[in-house]
Amino acid sequence: MSSNTSSNALQGWTPSPEGRGSLDILWTCFATIFLSTWSAICLNVPEPYDTIRTHLVRKTWITIISILGPEFLAGYALGEWQAARTSVQLFHALRQDDRWTLRHAFFANMGGFAMRLTNGEGTYFLDAPQILWLVKHNAVSMARFEECFLLDLKTIDDRNKADSFVRVLAVGQALWFTIQIIARGAQGLAVTTLEVTVIGIIVNSVVVYYFWKNKPADVESIEVIELDFTIEQLLRLEDSDDEVRRTRRSYFRTPLEFVDDKTWWCSLIYTYLINILKGIFRVILPWRRNHNKHNSEISKNKVSLGRRSDNDVLPLTGRTLAIATGCSIAFLGTNFIAWHFHFPTSTERLLWRVCSCILLGSLVGLVGAEWAYSRDNVAKMQAQVRQRRETHREDEKQRRRAPGAKFSSWQSIRFRYDSLMLNICNNSPEGNPALDVSPVFAIGGTAAFAVYFCARVYIIVEDLIAFRAMPQSAFYTVDWWTLLPHLG
Repeated sequence: MSSNTSSNALQGWTPSPEGRGSLDILWTCFATIFLSTWSAICLNVPEPYDTIRTHLVRKTWITIISILGPEFLAGYALGEWQAARTSVQLFHALRQDDRWTLRHAFFANMGGFAMRLTNGEGTYFLDAPQILWLVKHNAVSMARFEECFLLDLKTIDDRNKADSFVRVLAVGQALWFTIQIIARGAQGLAVTTLEVTVIGIIVNSVVVYYFWKNKPADVESIEVIELDFTIEQLLRLEDSDDEVRRTRRSYFRTPLEFVDDKTWWCSLIYTYLINILKGIFRVILPWRRNHNKHNSEISKNKVSLGRRSDNDVLPLTGRTLAIATGCSIAFLGTNFIAWHFHFPTSTERLLWRVCSCILLGSLVGLVGAEWAYSRDNVAKMQAQVRQRRETHREDEKQRRRAPGAKFSSWQSIRFRYDSLMLNICNNSPEGNPALDVSPVFAIGGTAAFAVYFCARVYIIVEDLIAFRAMPQSAFYTVDWWTLLPHLG
C-alpha cells in the first residue's frame, strides 16, 4: 500500500463511469458495515407486549452502538458465552450428564423460560443460574426439569428466526471485501481509511459470530413453567435470616434476581453511560419526550416479566477476559495500518495517530479498572453509597419535621451537595440500588468514555472527509489477471 503514503496525484470526489468512484467506495463500505453488524446481533427475548417497532428500534440502537464501538458488541457476545459455558459446567456437575448444552443455556439467559407463581403473584423470566437454584432447592424436581427445561434442540432451533439469507450475504460481502483489500495491497493500490475501519469491524463481527453461534436469534415465544410457590415460599427455600429475606423482597426485575447478584464494574459504567445517552436523546429530540410520556401511560397497564436488558454487559473473567482483550487489540490495531497513509493535511494525520493511540490505550485503562474495582471493591463502594443515602434521608426527614427550623449556611450547602452527589451516584430511571456507583466512579468513567467517544468519532469523521483529497490510485480497480499464475 505504498501509494497511500504519497501526496502526489491527488484528487477529490470522483464519479464512477469507469473503474471505482467515491460513491462506489462509500456504498461498498456502508453495506459491509451494516450487514456485518445487523446480521450478527442476537437480541434477548422481548416482553410479551413489545411490538415489531420496539424490536426494530432496539436492534437499531444496538447496531448504532456497535458501529461507534464494535468492541462493545463483542463484549456482549463474550459475556453471554461465558455465562452459558459456566451454566453448562454447573449443570454437568449436578446431573453428571451433558444434556444441558450451550444452546439451552443461551436460550435460558436470553429469556426463553419463565415461571408463573401461584395466587396470581406474577410471571417472571428465568435465567440459567435461577433454574439451577430452583433445581438445587427442590422447587423443580429432576423429572420436571427434564420435562420442562431440557427442550429438544430442534424445538429451540425452530424458534430461531435468524435470517440465513442475510447472514450468508453478510459473510459473502465481508469475505469479498477483505479479498479486495488484500489484492489492492498486493498491487500497491491505495486503500482508504474508511476501508481500514471496515476491516476492523469485519474482524470484530467474526468474533461475535463465533461466540454467538449457539444463541438463537429473534426468539419471540416463551416456555412458561407453572410453579406451586408464592414469592415468600421461594425466598424461604434458602436458609437466610429475616433481614436478608426482607431485602430480597424488594426486587426490581424478578424475585430470584438475588441468585446471581454479583455486579461487574464494567456493566455498571456501561449502564450509567447508556442512561446518559438516553437522557440526551430525550432532551434534543422533542418527539422522543412525547413518545416516552405516551409509553409511560400505556405501561401502567402492562406487567413486565423482568426481561434482561439488551444493554446488560455480563462479567468477563479469566480466559474470557484475555480473549476479549486480544480481540479488542486486533480490532483497534487495524487503525495503525493507516499510520503512514496519506491524509489531506498533516494535522489530520497527527490527529488520526493520536486518536488511534488513545483507543488502543483505553485497554490499559480497562485493565487498571478491573484491578481497582474487583467485585469486593464494587460491593464496598455500593455499601458506602447506600449508607450515604440513608444518612441523607434522615437529614431530609429532620428538615421536614421542623420546617421552621434554621440551619446554618454550611448545613444547607452540605445538604444540597449531598443531594447532587446522590443524583450522580444513580441515574437509573427506577433508582435501582444495584446500579449505585460512587461520584468518583461515575465522573471518572464518564470522562474516560467521553475521551474514547471523541477519538472514535474523529476516526469516523476523518474516514469521510478524507475523500476530498485521495491518492489517485485509490480509485483504480484491481487487475485480477495479474494475480493469476501464468502458464507456459
